[in-house]
Amino acid sequence: MYIPPSPLSGVRPIQPDPIAHRHAGSTGHAAAAVNAGSTMSAGGRADRDGRPNVSAAMVSTNANIGIALSGGGIRAAIFHLGVLRRLAELGLLENLRHISTVSGASLAVALLYAKNEGCFPDSQTYLHRTLPAIRSTILKNDIQDRALMSLTVRPWNWRRKANLVAEAIEQLWDVRGDIRDLPPDPLWSINCTTFETGKDFRITQKKMGDYKVGYTLSPSISIAEASAASAGFPVLIGPYRLSAKSCGWAESGRKVLHLWDGGVYDNLGLEALYKISGGGHLTGDLNYLIVSNASASSGYVERDFFSPVKNLRRLLNITMDQVDALRSRDVTDYLERTGNGCYLKICSVPARSAGDGMGKRAEAVTGAAAEAAAAAKGAAGGRTGTVASGIQRPPGKAVHLSGASLQNSAAETGPPDALSPEEVSYVKHYPTTLSSPAPEDFDLILRHGYEVAREKIFTPSKVSFR
Repeated sequence: MYIPPSPLSGVRPIQPDPIAHRHAGSTGHAAAAVNAGSTMSAGGRADRDGRPNVSAAMVSTNANIGIALSGGGIRAAIFHLGVLRRLAELGLLENLRHISTVSGASLAVALLYAKNEGCFPDSQTYLHRTLPAIRSTILKNDIQDRALMSLTVRPWNWRRKANLVAEAIEQLWDVRGDIRDLPPDPLWSINCTTFETGKDFRITQKKMGDYKVGYTLSPSISIAEASAASAGFPVLIGPYRLSAKSCGWAESGRKVLHLWDGGVYDNLGLEALYKISGGGHLTGDLNYLIVSNASASSGYVERDFFSPVKNLRRLLNITMDQVDALRSRDVTDYLERTGNGCYLKICSVPARSAGDGMGKRAEAVTGAAAEAAAAAKGAAGGRTGTVASGIQRPPGKAVHLSGASLQNSAAETGPPDALSPEEVSYVKHYPTTLSSPAPEDFDLILRHGYEVAREKIFTPSKVSFR
């Protein structure tokens, strides 16, 4: 069924329907989550990217949680898996009511469903079965390489690279089925950008579209296609060609829509969960918001006189970075005023110094030189142990946070030693790519996501697993 756009083109789409509770016998509208100590960290100062830091928060165990997972390629996908590991450790995955994803985060959640037989995992299942299975799949199957190989044998698909990525996701990662066939709870919003309208094209179990082109209900689009469309970064991958006829859009009068990476419009995926009107408010029956931002800073880049494509990509990165900063400042202001959530940022947690064990900011490898090197080598792959900035992976132990090692992990403690400043900086500068990382890199990024969340998210009492 096709729902035409509203004649009031300047009006945002209506909020989504209230989300049903996951379990029978739930307490209905849960009390608002409690925030312990809602003050700016470091005396209210912003972090080095100009984004404010929201202090640690205590989450009510009956909160209705919405979580926004940013784009950022495979780096973001793994970082968010670490954040989810912290939530699972506290028994909070059962409290997720709405998940909003962009780009790499969409790939991560697609794998969550694929490795749990089409259902969203509970906390214990995620820790002991789903997360190890995802790790194995990502490390063994490189979807970017497969898409490039497909392109070499089918060069006529040059303008359909995102469609080739969708094929790779389905075939290599075994992500199958349509999004409309997933359970309705939690609601999953996959965010893309409609090229024709420049608006947030949202795909959920219930409907897809944007407020200018209209919506189609019960969308017949595969999870692999929706995830690939969300990750179709301009220049590198390009748009996903969505057939209007195949998705029930024939009566709209359009034959094809071109869907770009959702990060072009909103790399945080906030709009599905949070509205800025009236001083800010959460959508539906959500009363707690977690924002996980694993996007990279645009940094310092020298202009390349011989590469107009690279310069165009640079301008796009600047625009996206500024939109990201503005949205971050708005939502963190709301979170500070209300205490209804927390904001997690890659490289934002104090890292422990290898020398004295004292916590300090992970700023060991920063400045114009490092940022320039990062941009200059931005196309570097993942398996070499050297990120785009030219930084070698710091030597030391690789802490594997997925699998059986979690069984001995106390719910409120985690690893005894935080990552070093060098390790955190290595994660921050990891390239935005869809290539499979080295196992050591996977574990490092996962651990950093977990540690950032561990610094910020607590529950009133420790959760013990049977």
